[in-house]
Amino acid sequence: MDIYELKIELFLKNEFNYKDYPNFISKNINYMMYNSLLLRALHEKKGFKPFVVGSLYPAESKLKVYKTDKKYTWTIRSIDKTILEEFIKAYQTSTNLDFEMVGFGIHSLNLKHIDKVFTITPAVLTIEGSRFWTIQEDIMLIQKRVIANLEKKYFESALSTHSNIRPVFLSISI
Repeated sequence: MDIYELKIELFLKNEFNYKDYPNFISKNINYMMYNSLLLRALHEKKGFKPFVVGSLYPAESKLKVYKTDKKYTWTIRSIDKTILEEFIKAYQTSTNLDFEMVGFGIHSLNLKHIDKVFTITPAVLTIEGSRFWTIQEDIMLIQKRVIANLEKKYFESALSTHSNIRPVFLSISI
């Protein structure tokens, strides 16, 4: 499977605190998707979205403010190169974005085998009638749910027509 990455070099039109980054991303992605029939249809469709959006970098860790006079890079990855090309077209027709694109490029990523993934990102698992999983409960429930979700996304993406998937996780720990 090929993974493509769109790198956008940009200057911000307004400064904002790093805590407001989710708002920046949501607003600008929504505007671009609205300006493309293909992206709008994808946005309105329930289910798997074949792209992920990265953060601006370099990250502003000291001042915690993204500045207008500094060039940043923003990435969007997808299994479908056409979607990334459509984001570029949508940018060109969008008039109310919070950034000015000064360069972009799409390239294929060279994927390698992943042995371990570590994360400090919190996750919430809802079980049995709006109740949340707690640390006192069985960790295998999380493993089963995560694997089921990955399999669902894998099959929705039309990457596979067979159902013989080997186990993804050997262990999950907290």
